[in-house]
This record gives sequence, C-alpha cells and structure tokens, in this order.
Amino acid sequence: MGKSKRMLIALVLIGGGLAYLISTAVSDSTMYYFTVEEALAKGTDVTSAQMRVNGDIVPGSIEWSPRDLRLSFAVQGENGARMDAVYYGPRPDNFEADIPAILEGRFDEQGVFKVEKLMLACPSRFTVEGNETADAGGRSAAARG
Repeated sequence: MGKSKRMLIALVLIGGGLAYLISTAVSDSTMYYFTVEEALAKGTDVTSAQMRVNGDIVPGSIEWSPRDLRLSFAVQGENGARMDAVYYGPRPDNFEADIPAILEGRFDEQGVFKVEKLMLACPSRFTVEGNETADAGGRSAAARG
C-alpha cells in the first residue's frame, strides 16, 4: 500500500470522527424553548426530548422536603395553564410563589416535568410600587437618587 493511500485513509477516518463528534454535540445541545401552554400541548409525546419551559411559580403549590432535597411545585403560563414539576437539589434562596422561572428538563411517563436545571428571575429585576425597578437592596430608582 502506497504512502498516499494510507494518508488518504487516515484523513477519511479523522474527517469521519470529527463529523461524528460535531453531530453528537449539536444534537445534545439542541433544546426547545416553550411556554407552559406549548409544553402541555406537546405533552408526553416528547418525554425523551429535553426542553426549556418558562412560567410563574403557582402560589400554594410549593412542597419542599429538605430531607430528600425534593422540591415539588407548579408553574403557570400566561393563559393560566398549569404544569406540575419536581426538582431534586438544594432549594434556591429566592424560590417563592409568583416568581418567573425557567425550567430545563423533560416530562416523565406520568406527565410531571422533571426539572434538571432550575433558573429563577434575579431579585434585582423585581418591580416595586409605581412599576419602578428595584435594585438588589430593594430600593427603587427614585430612592437611589
């Protein structure tokens, strides 16, 4: 076998390996972003699909088990649709009702959204009376001068 033929085979194998790695990385990082209503419409048809869902934490739905590090709650969409979710891990300090949340995860067979990554709105973005944005200390823009 000639030297050029071996070089060609090596380049084809390296190219194939790179193509495989790129396709795997792209498919693993692809994540759909849905509202609560859209996620519920997709339902358990997408149990294996990783997705990101945006909604507000429903008052009265929060159940925290520090022993199991289990946080059960529901999120609500803009049109009032409600989706049950469960997260295993430490409870975030700013986890409260009516706070916007972004959940990354997937539905299980029972239709509960299993949260793998939980992101909450930054407290510095909350509004105070008069629709002014408050800083991290809770002071409005007018109070800061």
